[in-house]
Amino acid sequence: SALHQYSDAIACYDNALRLDPNFTYAWNNKGNAFYYLKHYSDAITCFDKALRLDPNFTNAWLSKGITFYALKQYPEALICFDKTVEFDPKHVSGWNYKGLALANLQQYPDAIACYTSALHLNPNFTNAWCNKGRALANMQQFSDAITCYDKALDTDPNSTFTWLSKGTALAHLQLHSDAIVCYDKALEFDPHYTLAWSNKGLALANLQQHSDAIVCYDKALEFNPRYVFAWFNKGWSLANLQQFSASIACYDKAMKFDPHYALAWFNKGRLFANLPQHFNIIVYCDSILAKDSNNEKMWCTKGIIYLHRRQIKKSIDCFEKALAINPQMTFAWIEKGIALSKLRKTTDALDCFHTALTQDPHNIIVLDHMADTLYRLHKYDEAMTYCDAALAILASDVFALKTKSAILFKQKKQK
Repeated sequence: SALHQYSDAIACYDNALRLDPNFTYAWNNKGNAFYYLKHYSDAITCFDKALRLDPNFTNAWLSKGITFYALKQYPEALICFDKTVEFDPKHVSGWNYKGLALANLQQYPDAIACYTSALHLNPNFTNAWCNKGRALANMQQFSDAITCYDKALDTDPNSTFTWLSKGTALAHLQLHSDAIVCYDKALEFDPHYTLAWSNKGLALANLQQHSDAIVCYDKALEFNPRYVFAWFNKGWSLANLQQFSASIACYDKAMKFDPHYALAWFNKGRLFANLPQHFNIIVYCDSILAKDSNNEKMWCTKGIIYLHRRQIKKSIDCFEKALAINPQMTFAWIEKGIALSKLRKTTDALDCFHTALTQDPHNIIVLDHMADTLYRLHKYDEAMTYCDAALAILASDVFALKTKSAILFKQKKQK
């Protein structure tokens, strides 16, 4: 097997190093063998040995950087890739890996510059085109990202990941039918590609084809039964088909595999709240809480039900109980803020949203409610800041677009 081959290789390099302890290439190759065995600490030790013997050894810097990258130690990886391109400015892989390290540090413009350097040296470097596309997509520049994915597909039309990435960018532009074509291409080359099945399902759901979407989610779950997003999205489609019990079962699955998945709790609570009164959902929540009074998620679910039934003070009491148990429960802060808004306690609501935003600065739900609350307080400039922050994360955020339009209208009238 391959693992035995790498172990045998290490034994050979050890023999070589016994004869010549200063054999730089043997240290480097031994490090690479350890890397493939996922013995990363041993690999780094070998690369360091090679670099002590030859500090300008470009490939040892690259290999050491790749090992740090595998360990997700991106700042350390970046130092190594900087050394790689310093000693060899025409090292294509060095520029590409430097871009990857920067991208993982969310320094997307610098990452794009590195991918561009790699592509100047090799215009047919598929991975660099694809990586540049991903960086552009992370900057919400989806059209430019698609151009890069097309370049990557020109050189490697069988790349499942590139087809998936292009489909995802098209979906962000609301071009769901075109996205499905890309997901189908990815599945043509890899019928077991879980993410492609899941994304195809989401695109179909966005086209209101929920039955077909569920078929795709089931395929994704066939290959990965613990795939949280497929369970969540299947639940959403089932709810749209009015199959509420089955939908709740899917959200329960999502929460089983990721107990902190707030959106699953959110949607499950919304479903409970909209079920007819004879389902006795409050009685169900109370039965759970009687066994476990510290179940903050059930307190939150009960609060959502009260909120939807316009029993606002009872809902706030539930959210406060959830937060007394777990002050880091961002979702409870959001729901408490929404409840306070309904009582016109806008200052208290803003405090809740601020707390939620401190815990999760990129939460679109919070940004939307901050914008709406500030708009109602006639603080238009502040509200616009939160609208723009939400739209930077999701350009199609209908809530933020609606609030932004209202702000622009008010500001125009004031002039």
